[in-house]
Amino acid sequence: NFVTRDLASANRDWRHDRQKLRQAIEEQLMN
Repeated sequence: NFVTRDLASANRDWRHDRQKLRQAIEEQLMN
């Protein structure tokens, strides 16, 4: 299903962005 694949891709991107965001916050706390 095209729509389902699209949503899964968007969800994966969102999770990846959240992971990067958390990493950036942790780096700020370390410094």
